[in-house]
Amino acid sequence: MLKFLKRTFVSASIYFTAITFLYAAIVALVYGNTEDGGLLSAWRTVMFFAFSLSFAAANRIVNKFGRRVLPVLSHALLTGAAFYLFMILPAEIEGSTVFAGMVLYYIIYAIAGAIILALLSRTDRKKELEKEYQPVYNRKKSE
Repeated sequence: MLKFLKRTFVSASIYFTAITFLYAAIVALVYGNTEDGGLLSAWRTVMFFAFSLSFAAANRIVNKFGRRVLPVLSHALLTGAAFYLFMILPAEIEGSTVFAGMVLYYIIYAIAGAIILALLSRTDRKKELEKEYQPVYNRKKSE
């Protein structure tokens, strides 16, 4: 259990760093050095970390059960729910903007997921090719 928590926390910390950096970079690009630039509030930072923890825990599900349809679909639904709960709901976004935010999330999720699954598939194929060949047929009978 401790190993699970440690791996989840380390992954969440990496995701948190990436999300916070990306958010800060976007805010800096939009507002520049103006006084009315969006500050990174303490509450938003907590929500980023809560989302990161949820994302890391969902990753553990996929890692445990493999890259089959059900674990990947579960990951998509869990992370989508976490995105809504920890990113959209606290921002008090309303109306069609919520729908647009969720659609954008799943578009980015699909693109990133396709790239990640393609890279993992490629590395799995390389590992399979590098395995030492073990003949199955034409074995000599031991007498």
